[in-house]
Amino acid sequence: MSIPSAPGQRQKKNKVFREFGGINTQAARQSIDDNDFYWIENVHPIGYGNAKVVPQRSFLTTLPSQAYYFSNYNINNTPYLVAACADGVVRQINANTGAITTIGSGFSTTGVQTAQWANQYLLIVDTTGYYSWDGTTLVSRGGVTGAPPNGTSIATFSGRVWISSGRTLNYSAPASVSDFQVGSAGGSTTLTDETLVSNINGLISANNFLYVFGDDSINIIGDVRIASGTTTTTFSNVNISSSVGSTFPLSVESFYRSIWFANTSGVYSVYGATPKKASDKLDGIFQLIDFTKPITAGTVYLNNIYCYAVCFTYNDPTLGARNLIAMTARDKWFLVAPIAYSTYSNQIKFITTAVIAGKQNLYGTDGTNIFNMFSNTTANMTWQIKTKLYDDGSPLIDKQVLKIGVEGILPASTQTVLNVTIDSESSSNSYSLGNQLSLTFYNNFGTPLYFTNNFGTPLGWAATGPGWFKQDVSNIGKYFGSTITSTTPQFIVGNIAWQYETGAIW
Repeated sequence: MSIPSAPGQRQKKNKVFREFGGINTQAARQSIDDNDFYWIENVHPIGYGNAKVVPQRSFLTTLPSQAYYFSNYNINNTPYLVAACADGVVRQINANTGAITTIGSGFSTTGVQTAQWANQYLLIVDTTGYYSWDGTTLVSRGGVTGAPPNGTSIATFSGRVWISSGRTLNYSAPASVSDFQVGSAGGSTTLTDETLVSNINGLISANNFLYVFGDDSINIIGDVRIASGTTTTTFSNVNISSSVGSTFPLSVESFYRSIWFANTSGVYSVYGATPKKASDKLDGIFQLIDFTKPITAGTVYLNNIYCYAVCFTYNDPTLGARNLIAMTARDKWFLVAPIAYSTYSNQIKFITTAVIAGKQNLYGTDGTNIFNMFSNTTANMTWQIKTKLYDDGSPLIDKQVLKIGVEGILPASTQTVLNVTIDSESSSNSYSLGNQLSLTFYNNFGTPLYFTNNFGTPLGWAATGPGWFKQDVSNIGKYFGSTITSTTPQFIVGNIAWQYETGAIW
């Protein structure tokens, strides 16, 4: 939009950004799509003119030892979290109350994996054995009635337990967690195809298939049945990917009618029998992930929108190594880091999902403290967005930014300050935009009166609801954009607008 100018004046133009996409780190800041953010952290881009700051986390409980494995299950309709810890103890955490129960000790300190059987048992496997837990009693089932003595991954599928060890896949008899005997229709198979270059890394049951993940391969097990007149179990084993797999089994999640997972090149989804990369716009982030650290995932309803989330350690070029959660819904990626930028303790290292009252909730842990993510709507949340650097159709023309405006919806009774920079390709100028109104009273002699708090600071009146944050600003460059940060919870960004003049060419 252009504003007519008087003779001799340069033409004023306006730029409004409100068709909010997601983050895009695949290209340089000035080269991304006009509707994308170069960075968006702790803000959920929901739709046109609607980008909402995500809620903070709530503390649930503290583990007595550092966790290296974190997952979820349900027994008798009670949602639980499970943590395998560095002291060799596996612990149960009530997802509602935070109550901790010791499941057992003497477990491996690196290799525990779990699965749920109906809502009756938590099944546990590691290098020390195979176990079941009913909420009160731990039973060792390894080596009993043909059960494998131990394993590296576990899943329940088609009414059976499936346990892998190396390249071998063991399966139980129908409707049994303990009988793996061939005479009972249990058994095992060894994957010999060259598509599995190493060992089985993980198993997940979804969409009427058992997905078997290798380093760079995915197989699906299906059509499980007992051959007529025998006790022999038959099933199909189809390789659907011989080039894409994952070494991060805790990143594998069922999301709608697909399977999503992460590897060192990005996040992929499997629709039917076709893996497809889903995270192209995170390429710049994946180049800086520390893949020696855990990669975990979960799903959650955020603002009543179903999201996939993956957690990792990011080697931030400015802030150093820190943990981030990348989330996506409706093809829009955004980032979550529910701590202040300068705080490096209590960072979320593992995430998992627990279903409570039919709704998927995301839980996270720094290894010791456990949190219910997105459950605190009143606590401050440090958030940041960086827009594209716009060129007004030509990177050859100078632009001088004159005004900045941010339209937003403020939570009730909140004093809000937006820290804004006007960015060009070579510099940034900083400003503070506040919603606190100034109101001065005068006595009969014309002397201003001031209201102050106990510390002598003048009091103001905070505006709430829909409002504009705007200010005269200045910066000159071939490109322009802004960085906006704040700690205001539940703030909704409606649009970001600039007024600028065009100047010299070259």
